[in-house]
Amino acid sequence: MITKEQWEEIEKALKGSMGVVKFKLGEKQITLEKRFIKENVMVICVFINGKLEQKAGWPGDDYDPAIEPIWNKRSRSVYSPNDKKRAEKIFGKRRAKKEFDDWDKRVEWYEPFFKTFASMQRKYKKIEGLEFVRTDFVNL
Repeated sequence: MITKEQWEEIEKALKGSMGVVKFKLGEKQITLEKRFIKENVMVICVFINGKLEQKAGWPGDDYDPAIEPIWNKRSRSVYSPNDKKRAEKIFGKRRAKKEFDDWDKRVEWYEPFFKTFASMQRKYKKIEGLEFVRTDFVNL
């Protein structure tokens, strides 16, 4: 279990511009790094054993269920609200639901990114057996 003081140390490292935090979960080494993913967008990236393989988070052959407690869960509707409005206007609500089998379906996937420290902390507090190893600061 990670103590309150350790969470404060982790927050201090990841609130900065280039912090690194290391955890251990069973045999896996989990590293969180603050990185740029776009020109002015920074996120907390999750590396498992030093690797960042996004294909493991998408449903399909490469999907790895072990990433579920570690990565950020995302979802979106198959049809956007505008698409639904257009279809309802053309077909009517009842017929649109009949014509499109996946009318209310949502697609779910996992991303190795967290936009905020708070969202990462909420997820990681629930993980059983997670051990805090150390924090590092990258000096540029």
